[in-house]
Amino acid sequence: MHTDRRILIVEDQLLVAIDCELNLRCAGLQCVGVAATAAEAIELADRERPDLVLMDINLASRADGLHAATVIYERFGIRSIISSAHADAQRRAQAERANPLGWLDKPYTDAALVQAVREGLETLAREPAVGQSGSAALH
Repeated sequence: MHTDRRILIVEDQLLVAIDCELNLRCAGLQCVGVAATAAEAIELADRERPDLVLMDINLASRADGLHAATVIYERFGIRSIISSAHADAQRRAQAERANPLGWLDKPYTDAALVQAVREGLETLAREPAVGQSGSAALH
């Protein structure tokens, strides 16, 4: 269904990242890479220009996933699905600058992961992409 859609996984727990990638690939989705830090996420987003980022909040860096998601959205117009076990009101408010497509509460099932990504892609298909300056972004 969305085999041409490209997903970037940002997750610092290696086994969780591998599991995410396997499940998304089995669902027919293309994964363009895995990042464990905010800097890696921003670099991969710039280089690969995925359609969507699956973004964990707690990363193996000082900068967290909310920072990375915001930078990726503001620079490249790429939106994220935020994944965290800590999705309290304060974090959700902090994430608003990143214009997330949704939230995936940890722990999640394989089916919930695939469903969240598919729903995010469906939302993107219905909306024009918006880049840093508010113009349509090509990626």
